[in-house]
Amino acid sequence: MMIRRRTPLDGRWEFYIDPEQSLAQDRLDPSQAREIRVPGPWQAQFDDLRHYTGVAWYRLRFTLESSAAAPDARHFIHFGAVDYYAEVWLNGARLGDHEGGYLPFELDRGGPCSATPRACESHHRFRTGHSSI
Repeated sequence: MMIRRRTPLDGRWEFYIDPEQSLAQDRLDPSQAREIRVPGPWQAQFDDLRHYTGVAWYRLRFTLESSAAAPDARHFIHFGAVDYYAEVWLNGARLGDHEGGYLPFELDRGGPCSATPRACESHHRFRTGHSSI
């Protein structure tokens, strides 16, 4: 029997706008980050981005506790809504992408995790419009 456990990733994330589309998940400088609350669209959180509809990056570092990392567990990153296009990385590995406004989707982390607490780093690149995880 599969038991689904959740590790909420809501909260404060690093946020980077990328109007030139020149950033990459391995080159985000924390000193250039803004703090954004997730879920929530950037247009509602930053007055200067109210009309921005380009590329933006989100980054969160978190620890997957051992209680959520059973040896046979599979892990998915679930998104309640993204507008319009998302690319997702976890610990430097690209998990996948999704296109479509305001539709929930999830990506498989790809295989079981270790049973010990695990540090994770999640990067998300969103293109055009609002975004909400």
